[in-house]
Amino acid sequence: PDYIDARLSLAAMLLDLQDTDTAIQQALQVLRRDPRNSLAYSHLAHAYPLAENFEESARMARRSIELDATTAQAYLWLAETLRWSASQDKGGQRIKTLAAARENYWKYLRMTDFEAKPHEKVMYYLFSTPFTNLFSKRRPSQLAVFRDLRGLGFFGLCVCEQNSDNFSQAVQYCERALKYSQNDPYTWFQLGTVHADRYNVTSDCRSI
Repeated sequence: PDYIDARLSLAAMLLDLQDTDTAIQQALQVLRRDPRNSLAYSHLAHAYPLAENFEESARMARRSIELDATTAQAYLWLAETLRWSASQDKGGQRIKTLAAARENYWKYLRMTDFEAKPHEKVMYYLFSTPFTNLFSKRRPSQLAVFRDLRGLGFFGLCVCEQNSDNFSQAVQYCERALKYSQNDPYTWFQLGTVHADRYNVTSDCRSI
């Protein structure tokens, strides 16, 4: 019952199975034994949006980063939460929230850009706790997890730029997301909406 690593792995598996409540319970059990466990907070930051508790997700992500600034996934879940918050904000804070989301997406993407650091890529595959993106219902391999999360980061940037009317940049980010998740219907749909929005603003037929 006190094996923290096993509880963390179980929480990740439960998130894959969409058993959010039990996953949250497992992560909270870890924090009762180890209140400074950054990965447990990152799990909670992943779990709470699935339970539609976005404010708590942001709080957990920030606490994870505060405890260990190298917990890469925490930046991704914080960015996802900020992007959702921006979609609900029709006031003046929307632009600032989108900017904060972009910043955290890029922090995650830079921290997981291992093209020039192959030894770090090996360590990531061997020792990072598996996660899936918010839409996945199957537990993929570590390589697939890495690709899904990189794709999710660029997908989030695509939406941020679309919501800022930066359509050309949005297209580029959606296309980069598709390099990681070629068959992801959400990204293909989002790319289509970017082209449609650009046409509605510019009336440029090349957008469709």
